Order: sequence, then C-alpha cells, then structure tokens
Amino acid sequence: MEILDGMPIGGQFVMVWKFEGSIWSETLKWKDGRLWRYLEAIADWDVYVKSNDLIQDIKFVVTA
Repeated sequence: MEILDGMPIGGQFVMVWKFEGSIWSETLKWKDGRLWRYLEAIADWDVYVKSNDLIQDIKFVVTA
C-alpha cells in the first residue's frame, strides 16, 4: 500500500479526506479516460463529480 498526495493518473485507488472534522473516503478508478467512483448503495460505478471544494487533507491510497 502506498499513500500519495497527488491523484493517480490510472488504475483504482481510495481517496481519503477530512471534512468538518470527520474522515471520509471513496473508491475511485480511471476507465476509458474518465474518473469513476463506486457507489455502495447501488453496488455499481458512476462517473465521479467533485461535490465539495471545502474538503481538506486529501490523500490517495493505492496498492502495489
């Protein structure tokens, strides 16, 4: 496992960040040049849309 400060440009990874004092995460992947996120509620992937510019301390976790 590797923790990065910058978003990977390929593959699947987890984005971890801090927002309003809580830790959050999302599973993301690059596919066909687009960024997708996994939605647990429907157990499927959807195109990622950044939802909040106030998130802090963003890190990216990738497996080797």
